[in-house]
Amino acid sequence: MKTNRKEEEYEHSKTSIDCLTTAVSKYLAHDFKIKNPWFLDSSKWMNHNLSDSDKKSKEPIDIVLFGSFIQRFLETGNLPSGDYRFWALSSAVKKVYTDLLGFPAESISIIPRNSLFPLGEEKHLTGDTFDLVHAGRISPVKNMEMFLLFAYYLQKDHQVKCRPVLFGDFDDIQHDHHGRILQKDYRHFIQTICSSLEWDIEPKFMGLYPSNEWSQHKELNSPVYCTFSTYSKEDFGVSVAQAQANGWPLILSAWGGHLDCSGQNIYKIPLERIGESIDELVVIKGKARALARDFVSSKESFISSGVVEPPQLPAPLSVSQLDQIRRKVVSKWGNEIQYITRQMTDHYADSQKGLLFFQQFNKLFSIQCDSPKTILILHDFNLELYNKPDEYLKKIEQLAFEISSLKSHLEIMVSRDVTKKAALAKLMKSQQILLINDEYANKTQNALSLIIPRNMIDVIKLN
Repeated sequence: MKTNRKEEEYEHSKTSIDCLTTAVSKYLAHDFKIKNPWFLDSSKWMNHNLSDSDKKSKEPIDIVLFGSFIQRFLETGNLPSGDYRFWALSSAVKKVYTDLLGFPAESISIIPRNSLFPLGEEKHLTGDTFDLVHAGRISPVKNMEMFLLFAYYLQKDHQVKCRPVLFGDFDDIQHDHHGRILQKDYRHFIQTICSSLEWDIEPKFMGLYPSNEWSQHKELNSPVYCTFSTYSKEDFGVSVAQAQANGWPLILSAWGGHLDCSGQNIYKIPLERIGESIDELVVIKGKARALARDFVSSKESFISSGVVEPPQLPAPLSVSQLDQIRRKVVSKWGNEIQYITRQMTDHYADSQKGLLFFQQFNKLFSIQCDSPKTILILHDFNLELYNKPDEYLKKIEQLAFEISSLKSHLEIMVSRDVTKKAALAKLMKSQQILLINDEYANKTQNALSLIIPRNMIDVIKLN
């Protein structure tokens, strides 16, 4: 049966997009007298036709970039002839456009987040009793395992009365910039994790709330907003802005739009300290426990304020200039980059050039540690290969806990990937390489010693 032609297709970020469209339109009209900006991520734009006055006008058209900013760049060949000015919602997006895609710096401007959502009077994180709040999609790209386990270890290891409170609904969307990943029922997965832990204060799943109501919920007690999102489209964060408008303390991944958040009580967590949903659960547990330890002992080490350049009217680019920029990108990063326009970013990320492209993307989109890196090479996470799978998992979790700190960090690599160009570059720059003592360790050690000094490679026992 056909659907209603007038019915809008579901977009998982529609609430945020609608909220931002309204706020940005007001800002551009008030500060720059721009009355008709284009929001290419909004489904409403697809039905937008140029008026006769627009066609006759020689004024540039203003394009506002939202989360799908890489895809929209690759689609600029579909724009009508004319000149265009580009606006981003975060300095991280501008860095990607200038440093990775080759835009002139003056052709894209940043809309200050504090001009879209006013800052509330800041409340400080004091005491050991508070609600750790998440609002939005409960999704793999938001790394909800890390959120829940961080709260759990604050409770169990440090007696912090920290109640996890989650507003939102579940989805199964994965980190596509890490390549193809096996799908899983994320609701069931998270529920299984929660039921396996001995909580002092159990998580509270509040369900889906209207965007203007969740932060005012009467049950919230000393709320602290927390997100460990490493979503490749995390260009702003509406729920973060709403929490900050209420003056809440923030614990944020040092990623994307979060980098521009400014204030006296904002804790930004470097990318390497975060266990992502693509990681094995034992690794996430180790990192969450280590972060809880360091957060309790030295919160001030994570305080960071964003600095954003003053807004200015961007210099226009013509369609022919955009074509030249786009052709250079395709020439450098391969024809496979067009997978992104086909909603197949994960396929591009699995290609050799795609892997390097997203390594550069990660550097531009985050604050990363300069601390020494230890790489743990595992043969596989197929536990049927091992005689003592429980000991194997405990050892990995303990290593993730011991090595993850402000002074060092751990990265996991599977042995089948070590011959890839990007993996070899990481191995050469690492401080130490660890192998777990199993039947595959000697073969891997011998192979690695052909390109890496043998004294950098340590074989460790399970117990």
